[in-house]
Amino acid sequence: MAALLCWQHGKLRRMHRSFIQDSLTGALTNEEFLRRLRRWMQEHPGGGPGQGAVLLVNMDRYTEYSSLLRLEQAGELLRQIADRLALQAQATPGGMVGRCSQDEFLVFLPLTGGDWVYDRVAQLHESLGCPYLLSGQRLLVTFGVSMALFPEHGRTAEALLRNLYVTMRHLKSQGSNRWQLFEPEMLVHQGEQQSLEQALRQAVADEAYSQFSLDYQPICETRSGRVIGCEALLRWRHPERGPVSPGEFIGLAESTGLIIPLGYWVLEQACQRAAHWPVPWRVHVNLSVCQMQNDELPERVAAILTRTGLAPWRLVLEVTESLLIAHYDRHARMLETLRARGVSIALDDFGTGYSSLTHLRKLPFDWLKLDLMFIAELESDGNSREVVAALLSMCHALGLSVVAEGVETDAQRRILESQGCEAMQGYLLGRPMSGAHIDAMAQRALAMP
Repeated sequence: MAALLCWQHGKLRRMHRSFIQDSLTGALTNEEFLRRLRRWMQEHPGGGPGQGAVLLVNMDRYTEYSSLLRLEQAGELLRQIADRLALQAQATPGGMVGRCSQDEFLVFLPLTGGDWVYDRVAQLHESLGCPYLLSGQRLLVTFGVSMALFPEHGRTAEALLRNLYVTMRHLKSQGSNRWQLFEPEMLVHQGEQQSLEQALRQAVADEAYSQFSLDYQPICETRSGRVIGCEALLRWRHPERGPVSPGEFIGLAESTGLIIPLGYWVLEQACQRAAHWPVPWRVHVNLSVCQMQNDELPERVAAILTRTGLAPWRLVLEVTESLLIAHYDRHARMLETLRARGVSIALDDFGTGYSSLTHLRKLPFDWLKLDLMFIAELESDGNSREVVAALLSMCHALGLSVVAEGVETDAQRRILESQGCEAMQGYLLGRPMSGAHIDAMAQRALAMP
């Protein structure tokens, strides 16, 4: 009987622990964290500022990293994250850590006055960015940390959490990998973003895509200045808002998944128009992260080419470096499949991402688009000229053709021509223009002997 009672007592103790403690990381469960936070708030109802700080910690691209890690490595990573947070929280009496979702943690720091909490959050963010050791391998990851203060930013746990997530969304839109204090203006921005998202959903739901259009920016041969292709650029004109900047809606379309149907519409429209251009002209179309994660991409591209009658070699699909990092092997195979069907592949915005030479050597690229950051100072900076010359030499050795983006002056054009750059794109050669204007330009080119 004593043994049975002891076993039952141990079972009850384990059950109780499971309600208050996350079994993987040892942090408090979300429910227990909030229960303790609410109790603390009841015990500290005073109206003085800066009584407590609540942090939301989110690992950037956790899903992508976890897909590359073994199950036990992913678990060990989360445990190490929780340990670092606990070390920071426990430095303040009453501090606590909770796990609120797969890759998110909550941290509470009671305040004793002063601005020390800002230093503590900066220190916490810095500690999270130090390498993690997993099975003998070092892993570097980045984090977004949002912070809200009690009672300034909310007198209930629910209000604080809402403002933490509003701040985190703002962080993510800015690239994350930093910490941010909640600001009331973010609520206004959040409302505007939600309104814009609804408007975008309604626009994409229209099967005619009547609110969208494509502009085309010429890509020209450096030596002759002749047009050899155009990049298709998506435009959105809302019936009430008017033109919406791509910087406002492209990221929103990607985060909501709306970029998948929208991206295929862009591809079909661009291929349909390009089929009537002079045969040497190619059309360049950007691929999004969401499209690259869709296994149907090669078949969808092939079907669009068949419907529009555009020869595969006249389509150039542009991808960015950051898009390739998370699922390197999978994306490499997908690009190989597309290229085997005759489609050309371009590495876009080279120099703004990871810029690993491994990508140029191993991945199936035909073109490299040199970002305008390299072009802007060609005239005034000798180092910039040397860097561009070295990049061009390297690309040519690898069999890659290069398009220089952002060419705005004749001096830049002459420098690039002397260095052997094959093609250029920028305001000097032509601004983005409507499909009708491009068609007129194409007709003039067709009429030339």
